[in-house]
Amino acid sequence: MMNRLLNTFLLIAVLCSAAFAQVIEVRTAKVVTKGERMDENTIIYDEATGRRITIQEFGQINHDTPRDFRLDPEINEYGKPAYYVLKKNSEEERETGRINPYKDRKRPEIGQPLPPFVMEGADGKTYRLEDLKGSYVLLSFWVKLSKPFFQEDESTKDIMALLKKAQANRAKVVSLGITLDSQEESLAAMDEYSLGFIPVPNARGFTRKYNMPNPGSFLLIDPNGVLLEIIDRGSPLKLEKYFKK
Repeated sequence: MMNRLLNTFLLIAVLCSAAFAQVIEVRTAKVVTKGERMDENTIIYDEATGRRITIQEFGQINHDTPRDFRLDPEINEYGKPAYYVLKKNSEEERETGRINPYKDRKRPEIGQPLPPFVMEGADGKTYRLEDLKGSYVLLSFWVKLSKPFFQEDESTKDIMALLKKAQANRAKVVSLGITLDSQEESLAAMDEYSLGFIPVPNARGFTRKYNMPNPGSFLLIDPNGVLLEIIDRGSPLKLEKYFKK
């Protein structure tokens, strides 16, 4: 009789342990940026100690103190998380639960080479910054390429006008638009609008990589891969000075 009770107790303990692990896994997934999956191969560093921690350790931390910490992804050249950094939230963030994922991120510096990228355009082509040397590169940042988030407004008309100005002065410009849209949504937008850029779908990571959260913002990179200018929510026609002879 005692053996049966002991076996039953052990079985319950194992089931509870497995259920607890599943809860941790679910809670972990909730704090990661949408679309980014985590598993036992995910690399996480503790900012305070510099020590690498496992996904199980992070799950336990998140379970015990769900408002105290967050994970910030370090974005690689493909716009994907290379690894995560465990950071402590401020008192205000813990109280409100509101966390700005861009607050600790630095923007690229004007006059310095832009951190490299490899982008997959909706046109099926791969765009590597290294391969684009010899051409100007115009990066624009958008949320969605559909109403109510997007319409052919002054920004898109100004992009087209800027590209015509560059062409008239024999300047080569590759224009790419970062968007959260899917491949299908991006192709639909290309059919519906005169965009002035090739959409780069599912590209939330590049918005973080370059710290450009505001839609309708622009980066202009020169033919040597050096950042010329940042426009934060403004007309790209301000960039036409670079294409005047």
